[in-house]
Amino acid sequence: MRENLFSGKNLIRAAFLLASVLLIAAGISKGDFFSVMIKGVNICLECIGIG
Repeated sequence: MRENLFSGKNLIRAAFLLASVLLIAAGISKGDFFSVMIKGVNICLECIGIG
């Protein structure tokens, strides 16, 4: 049987998807992306032993 497009599960999934996209956009607009990326690169370089 096919689920209705506006069923409860689909609305919850859409709400979580919209919330995640909005929060990602807010983080990128504040510049948090770059600080997280720099921290990630530093951790990777320390683990590999290059830095």
